[in-house]
Amino acid sequence: MSGSRPSEPTPDGGIGVVRQFAGLAATAVVLPSLTAVLAAARAHLSLADDVLAYLVAVICLAVLGGLWAATIAAVASSLLLNWYFAPPLHTWTVRSTHDVVALALFLCAGLIVAAVVHRAARRAGLAQRSRAETRLLLELARTVLAGGDDVSAVLGHFRTTTSEHAELLERVGNQWVRVAGDPIPADGRARETAIRHDLRLRSTRAAAHPPTASVLEGYGAQAAAALDRDRLRIKVAQAASLAESDRIRAALLAALSHDLRTPLASIKASVSTLRQTDIQLSNEDRADLLATVEEGADRLDRLISNLLDMTRVNTGTLRPSLRPVSLDEVAPLVVRDVDDGDRLRLEIDEKLPLVVADAALLERALANLVTNALRYSPRGWPPALRAHVAGDVMHVDVIDHGPGVSDDDRARLFQPFQQFGATRKGSGVGLGLAVAKGFVDAMGGHLLAVPTLGGGLTMRVELPIAGATTVTAAGKAPA
Repeated sequence: MSGSRPSEPTPDGGIGVVRQFAGLAATAVVLPSLTAVLAAARAHLSLADDVLAYLVAVICLAVLGGLWAATIAAVASSLLLNWYFAPPLHTWTVRSTHDVVALALFLCAGLIVAAVVHRAARRAGLAQRSRAETRLLLELARTVLAGGDDVSAVLGHFRTTTSEHAELLERVGNQWVRVAGDPIPADGRARETAIRHDLRLRSTRAAAHPPTASVLEGYGAQAAAALDRDRLRIKVAQAASLAESDRIRAALLAALSHDLRTPLASIKASVSTLRQTDIQLSNEDRADLLATVEEGADRLDRLISNLLDMTRVNTGTLRPSLRPVSLDEVAPLVVRDVDDGDRLRLEIDEKLPLVVADAALLERALANLVTNALRYSPRGWPPALRAHVAGDVMHVDVIDHGPGVSDDDRARLFQPFQQFGATRKGSGVGLGLAVAKGFVDAMGGHLLAVPTLGGGLTMRVELPIAGATTVTAAGKAPA
């Protein structure tokens, strides 16, 4: 496109300086030559024939050289006709009135032809410039529609198509500050195009074929629109971030107001009862109250641990130490760490291969998944923890036969502070699955939620088998 850049109109309205000199040179050659030929054939031609021959020459010179070449050719031709072909010959006197009229009409016709050709050339030049401008702006529109709608892409397209550099200036107070583009010194070679009261486009002047004012205005308008879109996107992202922060804050406060208050209330009530001296408690009652205190403390510990773990996941401070791990060593620890862990059915074969994982993180992730499964499983149908090999990946499934979740809910199952349906025992804050996914992702695995055959939900942890991957020195398995 650089070869078809639109240029400013030439002084004669479309004919370049080179063509003007070419037309004048052709006039100096063609008219004497034509005069010599017509003079040699004077005996066979009339003055009308000579006038028509000169008129054809003027038309050709007008097409070649434009207005000035045609005007000079018309005047010179009329003088040559008078001197060489109008009786008496070789004088400026014209004997016949008919010859005077013919010469006058010839001069008028030549000047009219010159004006018509000049006007046509001017229109052709304007049309060519308009086509070039249209191609430039069309290509810019295609670039914007193809996704290059930021201000850098617009100014980069301007630099590519026009071979000129440009910068976008914005008024800040009483100063003009560059907000995009290449820095351009404000000297006599640069030109500025006003876009809005607060925006300008400053561009360099090319040595030849500079872009027209309309092209500069078009690029400036696109650059201004792109700048507005960029800033709008930033504001939308900030608004979305604030909205998400507000949502998380509201969910956290709502959850903590219940999940902190409930165990604290039970702990306080139990301790207050134990401290009363006017009440005689049996050993069994005392043991129940102490168990209530311990259970409440455990719930607080799990809540705080999940909050701290979620913070580690979100801030990127989680650094797993990957090594070969045996599932039959991790599974008993999971049973020990969760409430009602004795209800969990373990279906882990001791002959299963080792997996690449962080043992502590894997235990915490499975404990959260099992806690969630126990919460939703009916009494007569306990959840199960089983594992099997699928190619070079180990599938560790936590299976429950509870109410399950819908397809829409499954899409946001691992987001923080999500709770689905009523549970048998406590609602929790909604961080368990989010923490588990963060731990599994940090270990290079995948956590999926799939429906259980017969009803319920299966949480599947996919981990690479130790024999199918290599643990690097940094403690991470290659992707």
